[in-house]
Amino acid sequence: MASPSDTENEELPWHRRRSQLAVSVLLSLMFGAAMHLGGAGMLSVALWSPVAMIALALAGFAPALHRRDLLLRAALIFIGVTALQLVPLPPALLRAMDSQLADWSARALVPLRMDRSTQWRALHADPGNGYSDLQYAVGALAAFLAATRLARRGAGEQLVRGAAAITTIVALIGFGHKLGAIDKLFGFYSPFETSPPELLTPIINQNHLSNYLGIGSLLCVGLASNATALPIKFAYGIAGFVCVSGAALSFSRAGVASTIGAHVMLAAWLAARVKPRRKGVTKQRHARLAMLSAALGGAAIALVLFFSWPLLQQANIRNDTTKLSYIWAGARVAAAHPLFGSGSGAAYAVITADGREPGVFTAERAESLPVDLALAVGPLIALVLCVLGVVGLWRIRPSRKSPAWVNATACAVAAAIVHNLLDFSLWLGATGYLVAVLAGVLAGESSRDDQEESTSNRQSKSLRFALSIAAIIVAAAGITTSKSAYFVDRARVRELVQHNGDAFAALQVAMTRHPADAYLALLGAKHALQRGDRRAGRFINHAMWLAPRWPAPHELIAKLFLLQGRREQALIELRIALERDVDLSGTLFSLVVSVRPNQQELARIIPTTPRGDALLASLSASPALVEAVDAVILERSATNPDALFRVAARAQSTPEGKRRAREIYQSILRTHPEHIGAAYALSTLMIEAGQLNEAEAVLARTQARTSSTGLFYPMATLHARRDNPEAMRRVMQQWLERVSSDFDERARVLGLLGELELGMRSFGAAFAAFEQADIAAGENHPYISRIVEVARQSGDVPRWRGACARLRELTATDDPRRAACDNAPAQQAPPVAP
Repeated sequence: MASPSDTENEELPWHRRRSQLAVSVLLSLMFGAAMHLGGAGMLSVALWSPVAMIALALAGFAPALHRRDLLLRAALIFIGVTALQLVPLPPALLRAMDSQLADWSARALVPLRMDRSTQWRALHADPGNGYSDLQYAVGALAAFLAATRLARRGAGEQLVRGAAAITTIVALIGFGHKLGAIDKLFGFYSPFETSPPELLTPIINQNHLSNYLGIGSLLCVGLASNATALPIKFAYGIAGFVCVSGAALSFSRAGVASTIGAHVMLAAWLAARVKPRRKGVTKQRHARLAMLSAALGGAAIALVLFFSWPLLQQANIRNDTTKLSYIWAGARVAAAHPLFGSGSGAAYAVITADGREPGVFTAERAESLPVDLALAVGPLIALVLCVLGVVGLWRIRPSRKSPAWVNATACAVAAAIVHNLLDFSLWLGATGYLVAVLAGVLAGESSRDDQEESTSNRQSKSLRFALSIAAIIVAAAGITTSKSAYFVDRARVRELVQHNGDAFAALQVAMTRHPADAYLALLGAKHALQRGDRRAGRFINHAMWLAPRWPAPHELIAKLFLLQGRREQALIELRIALERDVDLSGTLFSLVVSVRPNQQELARIIPTTPRGDALLASLSASPALVEAVDAVILERSATNPDALFRVAARAQSTPEGKRRAREIYQSILRTHPEHIGAAYALSTLMIEAGQLNEAEAVLARTQARTSSTGLFYPMATLHARRDNPEAMRRVMQQWLERVSSDFDERARVLGLLGELELGMRSFGAAFAAFEQADIAAGENHPYISRIVEVARQSGDVPRWRGACARLRELTATDDPRRAACDNAPAQQAPPVAP
């Protein structure tokens, strides 16, 4: 119970209005932060943190409420360590705390020849991101404290209802994006750093979306279980179905598991409230609540499994271990910085710079809550934070007397934390502020029966004034640091480099803010190469020092050597880059093609490994290198069917070459009897030579070993050469039946049928086939000129005139296809009426 003085204050109209205003501010915070889901600019962090502090200033802060609040202590420890990491410290103290981080920051501007070894610098490996993360942590703590205070005053259910409505609205907006093919988030901005388009992209990455909407589905189930009116139950049930549909269709393994587990826990929690000793209406009501929750939770689980199971199986078949590799790399890096860690948000820099994760792609977080905490503040402090967090959450767990919506809120918070064991959605404003408010509601509900020491009006006004000043300071700091986040700085420098502007000043600022990032050094090297600046080598050396296993620095060295005319050294660097590149990137592919290596050079720079064979297969796509690539492939594997096939295709330009090509195709089919391309090419050569029986035998043998449609056309051509239109049409009809659902392929098959019919002088059948192909092909009408040609060859003047009239109607005046109608008979003038 609250103290009398506090109760009297709360009965005043102004206090009630202030509390309602604080609720409105928190609701606007939760919805506004959702705009950060799809990768909004970092200004959203600076914007919503002061909003959370304004909510706290309106709600008020009573220190007596939080004397035993372990969650508050954990948050203050995190904020304190982060602030310590961002404070400029003397070089000697930096080296004592973490020599590697001190070395990184000291050498940040080495490519620009600026010595920072004697300057006071921050310990944080990425101060630019650290400023934004500190603001976000302060805002999340303010949201938690404000929600706690409001829940004590009885506004907890109102906040939970608002959170359920917000998550449902976000789910509906997401489905609207999908149905309307909208590529701007909320119609305002194009997001960045999102996953490939799937269900609700671009609104959010699948993993984060699954967590966010899973929380909403739990809140809706709890509110539906708690409601007494049937229409309200039905409305919350529909909202829960919408949220869980989005969570299910996001196909996130961690999200699916946490959603299922949380719904099972909620159903079991509510079912446990039905005690045998309860009788009459009370027992029946609790039984109905448990049954309703179990039904809604069971429907959610069934929906998740029904939609997600096939893709989850595919993900397991692909053995996607990228996330686990980043978690493991992050754990190793965290262990290397045991005292105060490397700073929150610096995972992309320290993991890749550690040298064990090759590739230019960089991770924003380690994607595991304990590992991210260890990276942020060090393993020892992270362990303390985890213990305080678990015990603190256990203390605010709902009691048996708590209403159903409180149980659902606890399950939602638990689901978010469990999900973040393999994700980092709590580091994003949308999910983070939502969970902070829900945790505050739980804390406020659990302490409503405790005694609260009264706080004088003077002290309350002083606290509110201090909080208001702090909100102004945070907002002012946000204005100056909103552009210091890593992705914002990277985008600014990359744009300058792409447009060949003077990016050195921007690079100096960015490398000061992000001293451990090798990608900025690579951008500097690229920019220096474009401008012919001598500092290109310095930038490359700095990138290699930060990330010794990346292929990109060696690619840039190769470019530098080529500009200096040192071809042999460039080939050596190319070999190193090709050995380290996970996939043959576009820039590296273009560089190899531009070097034009001969057969001997290719054999020297491509490693003799399975990955080297894959690189050769990729390089064979370049016409400039294909002959040398095929020669190297055949040196390593004399029976490689793809290389032999390309060699045979190039040999068909002369009669002697055709004989050689036939021998190669036959050798391919002896070792690979299912090779469609070889069977197609060999049968085509045999049909041209009039060896129809041999061609039919080749096609029949290969067709028996494959279900592909690739041999239907040569078989139909063979029947056409035999002047057997019935057999030819039967083969083409089988082909059409196989591609009936693909309109583009159907149009192509009908066009080929028309050509065969025209070759057999079956003008009526050719005309019908081209007409159907033109209809199936759509607006471009690619077969209208062939229709004109059929009418011309057949001498059908009415059809010729009609086809030419359609051609003129459907094509522009300068369309070259109109030449087919130049000699068309003129349209006769209608008779003149008497």
